[in-house]
Amino acid sequence: MVVSLWVKGGNVNVQNYGTFAVSSGYGALVQKCHYIWMSIKMTGQYYGGHTAVWHLCGKTGALSGNNLPVSFFADKVILPLRGSPKLYDLTLTGTLTLN
Repeated sequence: MVVSLWVKGGNVNVQNYGTFAVSSGYGALVQKCHYIWMSIKMTGQYYGGHTAVWHLCGKTGALSGNNLPVSFFADKVILPLRGSPKLYDLTLTGTLTLN
């Protein structure tokens, strides 16, 4: 079964760069193989007028209540900061709260 995901907000913490507020996003979860992909948007109003959209893919763990552990990977992301610094081979781990 494939589940559509809609992001209503949240935070992404990137070591050595700080925490970024996520304004929106969307994605899909393939439950049978624990595969997830997601695109998230960080609005520029918080980061000097810059907007960043990250396209991530990864795997999920077992659902525990409304919490879904995730591990995302991206080949390249651009941080929503002045100068638009780029990070390569980014791995993000955390938890999505499902409503």
